[in-house]
Amino acid sequence: MKKNILFFILLIFTTPIFSQDGYKVTYYITKPKPYGSIDNLSIQAKQLSQKIINVAENVRYTLFINKKNSYFKVDGFFGVGESTALDDVYFNLAKDFASFNEEVYVNYDNKQITFASELVEKEFTIKTDFINLHWQLIDEEKTIANLNTYKAVGTYFDPIKKSETEIIAWYAPSIPLSGGPDIFIGLPGLIAEIELKGAIVSIKKLQEIKNIEINKIDDSKAMNSKEYNNLITDLTGKFIDNN
Repeated sequence: MKKNILFFILLIFTTPIFSQDGYKVTYYITKPKPYGSIDNLSIQAKQLSQKIINVAENVRYTLFINKKNSYFKVDGFFGVGESTALDDVYFNLAKDFASFNEEVYVNYDNKQITFASELVEKEFTIKTDFINLHWQLIDEEKTIANLNTYKAVGTYFDPIKKSETEIIAWYAPSIPLSGGPDIFIGLPGLIAEIELKGAIVSIKKLQEIKNIEINKIDDSKAMNSKEYNNLITDLTGKFIDNN
């Protein structure tokens, strides 16, 4: 009996306790990529396009992450002074460069993603298994925000555009967390930068937090991936019929 008690005490003091320490990561759009050249636009249209590009560079995204889960959100527009109704319009147009979801929650233990997306001015919540991004690790490296990062190339299927899209990511093995902005996860290190068709999004600030609290999206009424894809197909069909 005494041996069992001694063993139990030793087990308590020798078993590692895994804390929920993690990071708060701020991302921003470092390079918006307009669809086509703005040089041939009218002066007014060119000014409007340039304004949206400038606003895009002030859009911020925040990721809270530890080894078990993460929460990503569009944080807002960081301009000078109070925002106006017109600023909100610019902000919503500028967000389209990255085309990120409004919120994304990832459970790394269960390998599930829950994200909140907006379609036709309505918000939908979708819960699905991890999305296979077909990552290929490339032997290239560069420094981003004082992090030594390595290149990876992947693809994902865009259910709205009905096409495969290539993505390039730069991940930091020194931070062994497989998360990143939006749905882009699954690399052997935190994603420090991602190159999308409409924008390059990079780390602006990295803050280590003890006992980090991570929000969870309410998934009680969430669609599954099949229901979501059917919804997109239905909405796309109605749009085509009305045009």
